[in-house]
Amino acid sequence: MIDEIKVYLQMTAKFARPYKNKHWPYSCISDFILKHGKVYRPHYFDKIQMGRLGKCYSNAFNFIQDEGECDFRYVEGFAYTCAYPMAHAWAAEGNHAFDPTWENGIAYFGVEFPMSYVREISLQRKRWGVIDAWDIGFPLLTGEHEYPITENYIKGVIR
Repeated sequence: MIDEIKVYLQMTAKFARPYKNKHWPYSCISDFILKHGKVYRPHYFDKIQMGRLGKCYSNAFNFIQDEGECDFRYVEGFAYTCAYPMAHAWAAEGNHAFDPTWENGIAYFGVEFPMSYVREISLQRKRWGVIDAWDIGFPLLTGEHEYPITENYIKGVIR
């Protein structure tokens, strides 16, 4: 299923290439995820409190917050659950995906972000999600915010 996700991302990135802004380092969200993403394997454990479907970005953020002192990272990318790859967010530890939204996630491919960055961007946008931040000018896709995001970078750029 990872191959299906990568093929989907490659196809959408290829479609967007002719329309790419020549000043942006990425042609689209799929291009960004292909360049910085990695594979995650689903990991199930009974401690996950499942959130509402359609709220994966806030579910992942809240799950990590609720876990307190942990090594979970916030990840956005694409995941496969049944019919086709979908934009999605989850928590990760190492290469394991902990999904507080889908009980049947099969494959995950995405990009990790520090929680402080997710918090700051979400506050700026007044909505969840950091890659598809169309309403604040796509700072990741334009290169305004360079990836990988570090804590020092956040302190110097976001405020």
